[in-house]
Amino acid sequence: MFVSGNFKYMTTKYFIDIEQFSLTKYRKILEKSELLPGRRILYEKTKERFDFLTQYGITNLLMLVQSLKSPDKIKQLAKDTGIPTDYLIILKREVNRLLPKPVSIADFPDIDKSFIAKLNKKGIKNTLQLFERCDNKKKRTAFAQETDVPISVLEELTKLSDLSRIWGVGPIFCRIFYETGTDTIKKVANAKAKKLYDQLMETNRTKKYTKAKFTVKDVALCIDIANDLPKTIDI
Repeated sequence: MFVSGNFKYMTTKYFIDIEQFSLTKYRKILEKSELLPGRRILYEKTKERFDFLTQYGITNLLMLVQSLKSPDKIKQLAKDTGIPTDYLIILKREVNRLLPKPVSIADFPDIDKSFIAKLNKKGIKNTLQLFERCDNKKKRTAFAQETDVPISVLEELTKLSDLSRIWGVGPIFCRIFYETGTDTIKKVANAKAKKLYDQLMETNRTKKYTKAKFTVKDVALCIDIANDLPKTIDI
């Protein structure tokens, strides 16, 4: 277990196993990402700086997260590798995006509030909690009886929770993915970027979920991330 911000992450089937996620693989993902303007410093000498990290002995994301988890550790890493402190601070922020906090169930569009209230009474308020209770048919059947939430709703929320595990996909985009029929991590992993992009655009144009812009490159990155996530739900 390790800590990122105020949230504890474990290498469980909900998250990417960052101990098995190589630094080289992450560098390649970073180089393909559409970074926010404030994070584009990470495009500077990317391979050279990641080579310095590897030479220092950091070979996977777990080791990187641990090396960046406090200001003192960042300063020490900067001193030992020659990588600018500002670069490492931004790198820490970007790496943390790969392990997003679970999404509040209430933030998904088009979910009946009465069902959300019933789940809240059972202590199920976010996607991690729901995922752990509903990731297979037997669990969902039992939980439907326990909560009086229809199993069809639990299946929908399980799929949305599954999609929320993709880096950068918030509750609105989970809904858009779901509406295209590409409604699980496994389906995203097997999708073709341009075809899925067109489906997402058409769904959003019709249902007007968001004005946020996204590109084929963004969708391709989602597919890459989906391929590295455990595909564990039984629907």
